[in-house]
Amino acid sequence: MLAKVSTLVAASLALCNAFDPVDGRPNVDFDYEIDEDKLKSRSVIMMIPDGTGPNIWALARNMVDPTHKKMLHIDPLFRGSVQTFSNTSLITDSASSATAYATGFKTYDAGIGVDMEKRPLGTILEAAQARGMVVGMIVTSRVTHATPASFAAHIHSRSLENDIADQYCANANLDFLLGGGKRHFSDACLAKLKAAGYTITLDKDELAAYRKTNEANGTLRMFGLYQKSHMSYEVDRIRGETNEPSLSEMTEHIFAILKNNKRAQKHGFFVMIEGSRVDHAGHSNDAGTMGKEAIEFDNTVSVVKQFVYSNPNVAMISAADHGTGGITLGHDGVYKWEPEPLVKQVMSTEGMEALFSSDRATYTEETALQKVKDLITQNSATKEITKEWDAIFAAEVKQIVANAEYSTSKLLIYMGQCISQTAFIAWTTIGHVGTDVNLYCAGPSVFTRRCNGNHDNTHLNHIMTNYLNLDLQSITLKLRGYNPNDIQTAIPTVTPNATNATNATNATNATNATNVTNASNTITTPTITSATPVTTKA
Repeated sequence: MLAKVSTLVAASLALCNAFDPVDGRPNVDFDYEIDEDKLKSRSVIMMIPDGTGPNIWALARNMVDPTHKKMLHIDPLFRGSVQTFSNTSLITDSASSATAYATGFKTYDAGIGVDMEKRPLGTILEAAQARGMVVGMIVTSRVTHATPASFAAHIHSRSLENDIADQYCANANLDFLLGGGKRHFSDACLAKLKAAGYTITLDKDELAAYRKTNEANGTLRMFGLYQKSHMSYEVDRIRGETNEPSLSEMTEHIFAILKNNKRAQKHGFFVMIEGSRVDHAGHSNDAGTMGKEAIEFDNTVSVVKQFVYSNPNVAMISAADHGTGGITLGHDGVYKWEPEPLVKQVMSTEGMEALFSSDRATYTEETALQKVKDLITQNSATKEITKEWDAIFAAEVKQIVANAEYSTSKLLIYMGQCISQTAFIAWTTIGHVGTDVNLYCAGPSVFTRRCNGNHDNTHLNHIMTNYLNLDLQSITLKLRGYNPNDIQTAIPTVTPNATNATNATNATNATNATNVTNASNTITTPTITSATPVTTKA
């Protein structure tokens, strides 16, 4: 017979305190057996470290402690791996991958919460909200960016971020949304939010004040918009030049309020947390910044773990949407890589490029080249620029000085690659990669045992919706203008325990629900129709 819930949770908390992975290497982390009848108001926290392939966790772990005596908070939660391909490419973008996580269906790259025919698909967040659960998202990208948008919006292209913001404001179905992207919210949009009872917080202090006012009563009705575009990289944020909260701080503030929220206590909650900018640093080939973004995500995992272990009905699942950059720890046959140069990096290459561009109009070729060298040597452990890199930078600044319209994006990437070489790191791409990503889970064993093994990305949605007993099909019907009570066959049926998701693209597109047939439960390997590389994925 299963032990009492209180006894098990107390024991699990004791184990957690005794074997904190930051203080020592535990033999195992744990999940716990709980009588399913006692799992009232189940809740799920989904954590997405955007662009974080398996090798990035090794990078971050070595940056935290190159002696291998410490583990990351996320390490003991490892369960399996996830396949990431979309319906149109073996290498996905964030929109199609997040749509798979949010809806349980694969789609085309750039599609936000829609199927291959650009029709809306109900998401786990929308189904949770319809059930009375508290729902919200915490990200470090623009809140209108591909990953968060795929959970709460429906649009044919990820690039339409103003329209995505308008959907957020019109629907007003999120209890909280924190991140960047204020530039995409018009005055009219913000006015709708305020009229719907939302508080808008714009910096770290206002977020802390909101918590102070609302923690005791558990009130959550808040948008946090902390930058015009993406929030700052962690390596730049900690210099204190902007008053932004970190990902872990945002999470801690929200959970402090959430634990006292009456609706969450009664009906549960669904929260999506994204460490968005690991991916962006990968696109820039900026290894030091990428590692520090992964470490801050891991700090956030620590916050979430403590919440999960304190609440027996809460489960956590974490997987990246894809890998980015194709980073290699070591290169050219040399059995060596050095984390210390990355630890000592005090500014992102994005920050360096911004400083370079601020004086662009005044440069000669000589002064521009010296500025690049100074930015690298003053903000990283790279103290000497090799002749090879000197020539590369010289050729690039020549173009920049000669043409005021010439982009500095290549210069940004070259800076990252130059610093990476000091650490014996190399890159294979400035885009995404097609490798599987790690899967991590914590919580009751009724949830975590489903995480074991290798999964298609759509299956993660099934794991979550099965645990929460959510009906995404009825949400899809409503979004398409059908009455869920009258129509039973309008949307493909997904078997929750199936490893592979139902493929929405096999459904017949009919003008009325009675003509829509059930889709096949087989995923077809995507056909690559063009050899032209896509450079806009993120």
